[in-house]
Amino acid sequence: MPSIAVVGLGSIGTIFAAHLIASGRQHHVVACVRSKPQRLRVEGTYGVVEAEPFCLYDPAEAFPVDWVLLATKSQDTAGATPWLHRLCGRSTRVAVLQNGIDHGDRVGPFCGSAPIVPTVVYANGRHLGRQHIRHLCPGDDLIAPCGEDGEALSALFTGSLLRVRTEPDFITASWVKYLANLVANPLTAIANRNLEVLRSPEMKELSLAILREAAEVGCAMGANLPPNAAEDTFEWMSRYPGDTGTSMLQDRRDGRPLEIDALTATVVHLGVHLHIPTPVNRAICALLSKL
Repeated sequence: MPSIAVVGLGSIGTIFAAHLIASGRQHHVVACVRSKPQRLRVEGTYGVVEAEPFCLYDPAEAFPVDWVLLATKSQDTAGATPWLHRLCGRSTRVAVLQNGIDHGDRVGPFCGSAPIVPTVVYANGRHLGRQHIRHLCPGDDLIAPCGEDGEALSALFTGSLLRVRTEPDFITASWVKYLANLVANPLTAIANRNLEVLRSPEMKELSLAILREAAEVGCAMGANLPPNAAEDTFEWMSRYPGDTGTSMLQDRRDGRPLEIDALTATVVHLGVHLHIPTPVNRAICALLSKL
């Protein structure tokens, strides 16, 4: 019976914890939280999934587990350090369910010798209430790299309603999602509007400039991106309903720190390292820092 600790019960943590508990598999799932959550309720095209999690409220009560699913926002990783120190043992693996392309570098220092399993999260959640989430996802919910760790992570969700798979070209898969995040999150947060803000000609031009810079960096980092990656990404984002929000927009409205380091700042720093100019992303980073 594998033991799984879910750290962070926001929309992503709630979706994955609820489906793990409801899958009928012999998992021991623990939710690491500050206060007792209500019963988890996730609504999707498949219907409604409900689950009652076993909770821990104090890191001192935690114990080493087989798997940690780190589902906090990337800017909250350091705050999860007390949990990670207690949960990570000799056989623990840490799956990072966060935005970004540098999970190992960002999360590894907090997890001791536990191996880090990076992921690409496509599951999207809209809050309908406390631990009540509308699960939005047109395709895969989670992608992990091929290999023993990725296959083991995928196997945890066998029998659940979530679509979790491994990908041999994980670098490219990571950059494909990262490009979308570089447009959707920063521009909605700066404009304080949902994705309909991208539909004006001026915002399309700005979006493509952001994406072309980032795609050049991604290719230099080993991603197998097509020449028209910027146009493909913008076209994909334009298919989302205009009233779709983003996590960074919600953080701005809630007065929370923004996920700048894992998104725009990363491509700027990589551009410096690779001697690739990223002036548009640098300007976006400066604007985000003033919100």
